[in-house]
Amino acid sequence: MKLKSLFLGSAAAFAAVTGAHAADLPAAPEPVEYVKVCDAFGAGFFYLPGTETCLKIGGMVRADFNWVESSANSERSQSNYSALARAEINLDARTQTDIGLVRAYVLERMTIGGTDEITNGYNTNPYIVNAFVQISNDAGTFTAGRTASFFDFYGSDMYADIIGNDDPTNESTVGAYTFNFGSGLSATVSVEDSSSVARRVHDLFPLAGQQYPDVVANVRADQAWGSFQIMGALHQVRSSRLFNEDGSYDYGNNDSDLGWAAGAGLKLKVPGTMFALNSQATYGHGATGYVTTGNGGPLSDASFSNGVNGSLDLADSWSVRAGISAQLAPKITATLDGTYASVDYSGSTYDYDTWTAGFQLAWQPIAGLTIGGEVEYENLDRTTAAYGDGDRWGGAIRVQRDF
Repeated sequence: MKLKSLFLGSAAAFAAVTGAHAADLPAAPEPVEYVKVCDAFGAGFFYLPGTETCLKIGGMVRADFNWVESSANSERSQSNYSALARAEINLDARTQTDIGLVRAYVLERMTIGGTDEITNGYNTNPYIVNAFVQISNDAGTFTAGRTASFFDFYGSDMYADIIGNDDPTNESTVGAYTFNFGSGLSATVSVEDSSSVARRVHDLFPLAGQQYPDVVANVRADQAWGSFQIMGALHQVRSSRLFNEDGSYDYGNNDSDLGWAAGAGLKLKVPGTMFALNSQATYGHGATGYVTTGNGGPLSDASFSNGVNGSLDLADSWSVRAGISAQLAPKITATLDGTYASVDYSGSTYDYDTWTAGFQLAWQPIAGLTIGGEVEYENLDRTTAAYGDGDRWGGAIRVQRDF
């Protein structure tokens, strides 16, 4: 009996001690919701925890090393050698909803260097390249925010505009709707803020601010063989003042006119060959910035008749551009690029013609890494000596990692 009592007493004591220790243990942790892969939109997307939104994070780091021959009118203010370091971060968020696919996209860019003028110096100013919202369904896509202009199709294949390469494509703040007709066919109508695009606001002559946005439209086909687009734009041109007979400014006398631009572009993958072609032709009447960049000289949408008591004379401009690339080897691509542009200001001495050509060789040893070099040539012919003309050469080396 004593032995039995001893066992029972020991068991009771052990249970009491065990219970006390168990009471001291922390509570079981809550289940962890690990990040899940979202494969609905391609590689790289993942679900934001607790939501149905898929997010992709990407970016780019780039280094450019440039040398350019001094232009005829630059004297010693231009640095022949310049270097640039650039970083980009982009966020792409997509959610399937009852009204369709809702997408938000942001691309932030930070750059240091790259200037060729001593007076400008280096900069590290970050800025937003793209920031837009899209709602897409079977009928089409609504776009609001900053993105590529729906007029733009092809600009240039060259790297860094080291000689002022003529590439008028640019981002704009837009409100647009794209109608989807199926089989790769679409049409877009867009209202675009020309004041948000530096290349499309020109005030060589006293032009006033805008009253209305630009209206842009295109019709586009995207197929296995490539893409084709025709496009047009309406652009308001206003003078802030004209001239009195004695040559003084008359701020009460002003004029307004409607400029326009039209163009067509083709991107072609040549079947059964190593070649691909990009091309575009554009004409503008009072919408010069849709056609050309000006290549380092004055650029405007209009001039004034005779300079005295005149009205706006809209500038006429046209350009053609093309680039052909060849896949020489699985990891090596060669590209030949050329542009020609002409601007005619009625009653003015700022007319010019320019053409550029460039050759580029790029090596991709691994996916996402590009090491390349190029040479470029520019010929500029102006009717005024103030901005000079002639020709010059330039070259660049680029190292870029995309992720």
